[in-house]
Amino acid sequence: MTVFSTEFSVRDSVTREMFAAQAIAWVSGMTDTTLFGSGIDKNDLGDETTIVSRSGERFTLKECSLCDGFAIGARHEIPDDFGRAWRSEVTLISRPARAALRVKTQCIIASDGAKPQTPKKPYFVKLAIQDAWPTTDGEFDLSQEPFQLSETDVELASRVINGSVSALLPIVYVSKMDGNRTALGEDEVERLAFRLGGIAHVLVEPSRDFSRRLMQAAGARNPYGGSIGICVSGFGVVRRYFLGPMFPHPDELSQAIYGFAAQYVTNRKPRLGWDWQDLLEESTRQLRSQVDAGSADFEAWITNVGEEIEEKDNEIKVLREQLERLQREGLESAKNDSISIFRQVF
Repeated sequence: MTVFSTEFSVRDSVTREMFAAQAIAWVSGMTDTTLFGSGIDKNDLGDETTIVSRSGERFTLKECSLCDGFAIGARHEIPDDFGRAWRSEVTLISRPARAALRVKTQCIIASDGAKPQTPKKPYFVKLAIQDAWPTTDGEFDLSQEPFQLSETDVELASRVINGSVSALLPIVYVSKMDGNRTALGEDEVERLAFRLGGIAHVLVEPSRDFSRRLMQAAGARNPYGGSIGICVSGFGVVRRYFLGPMFPHPDELSQAIYGFAAQYVTNRKPRLGWDWQDLLEESTRQLRSQVDAGSADFEAWITNVGEEIEEKDNEIKVLREQLERLQREGLESAKNDSISIFRQVF
C-alpha cells in the first residue's frame, strides 16, 4: 500500500452543504466513475450517505456535530484493471477560526502480483483552491502559482532560508543564475507550482543581485546560482537540487522536487485536520452515547464500530509496510556506505 496526504487551513465559512456538493462534484467528474447513473439523484444525497456500484466502486459521506462546530468527510474507493483499489478520503473539521481540510489517497493492493503505484493529489484539492477555500499559510497565500519575490523581500527570504517562517507547508525556493534565468524555465516553474498546490509553496527570486544580497543576510545558507532548495519551518533548507549529472533534464529535476515535497507532507503527523479514522471514532463515540440514551439504533453503532476496527487494521498495515521500507532503505544505505569505505581503504 502506498499513501499520499496533505492538509491546510480553510475558511470557517465553508459549510457542510458546500463540502458535500464539492465532494459529489469531485467524484461525478471522474472519467471512470459508474456511481451516478440512472436511478440516483445527486440532490437526494445527504451528509450520511453510502452508494456502491456493481463494479465495486463506493462513495461515502459521513458527518458529525461538535460542541463548537462540525466535522464532515467523503471517502471514494474504486478498483482498477490491475488488481489495485484507489481510496481517497477528504475531511473537513470546522470550528470558529480553526477550520482545516485534510486529504489522503491510498493505492491498495487488492490481488496477488499487483504492483503499487504512488497516489497523486486528489482533484478535490484543486477544486478547493479554485473556490478560494484556503486561508493564508503563515506568510503566504495558498496558491497553485509561483510567488514572485520582490527586490525588497530580502528579509522575508532570509527567514525562509533560516526556517523562521510560520508556514506549515514546505517552501520550494528557486534561485536565479547569471542573466536572471532559472534552471527551470518559466513555464516549468509554473507547472511545478500548479502540481504543488496544497503541498508546498514555490518562491522565485527576482534577480541574481537579490541572491547576492540574500547571501549576506542569510549567512550564505541560501540556494544560489540556479539551484533550488526545499525549506521547512523550524529547519530552513533541508534539500538542494541542481540541473546536472543526477538530474540532467528539467522534468527529472521537477519530479525529484515534487516527490520530496509530497513525501514530506505525507509522512508528517496531522497538525490541523482529521483523518477519516478520527471522524469514525468521533461518530462512533456519539452513536454510543445516543444508544445509551435510547435515541439511536444499536445496529448502527455496531456498523460504525466495525468500520472503525477495519480502519485501524488498515492503518497498522500501512505502518508495517512503511517500517519494512525504512528497514530496506537502511540496509541499502549501510551497504553503499560499506562499499564506499572499502574503495577508500583499498
